[in-house]
Amino acid sequence: MSIIKRLSKKNQGFTLVELLVVVVILGILALILLSKAPSMIDKTKEAKTKDALRDLKVQIKRYSAENGGIYPIALDDVTGRHHPNDPGLVLSAFIPHYMDKMPKASLRGGARHTNETLVGTISTGDRLMEPTDITDAGGWIYSPDTGEIRINCTHEDVESTHEKDVNKKVYYYNYGYEAIE
Repeated sequence: MSIIKRLSKKNQGFTLVELLVVVVILGILALILLSKAPSMIDKTKEAKTKDALRDLKVQIKRYSAENGGIYPIALDDVTGRHHPNDPGLVLSAFIPHYMDKMPKASLRGGARHTNETLVGTISTGDRLMEPTDITDAGGWIYSPDTGEIRINCTHEDVESTHEKDVNKKVYYYNYGYEAIE
């Protein structure tokens, strides 16, 4: 028998040990990926919430520009409202004219709220919202006086805190307003 035939007969398939090593390596890789999955899901939810906040701010400004400087009275209102200074003039409803529907404010870890689309409306006069205005009910909190909208959550975004500055805490209600405070 030639050497080529002997080598080809000898190397037909894998041994049980080789197969077990491959299965163990694949199992370890799967465990690593599965342990990272919840964090990746939380980051995705958080990124969607930040994008939704940005979109809401833009649409609130657009509403104000198209309605004579008046901010929407309620963001989750689907019917038009009368202009406060001219009762004969009906302002557009924010939903569905400016946004199809209220987006969710989904956050990570211990900051999970069941009311992700809830819009709390508060009157702030001419001042910006303060941390004491946040009710931690979930969803959004909105001031029709200033057109300001924030995430209605008092929890700390632990991961963002570690990414930026350990001494400066980042709270969900401050997203988009970090430079102010």
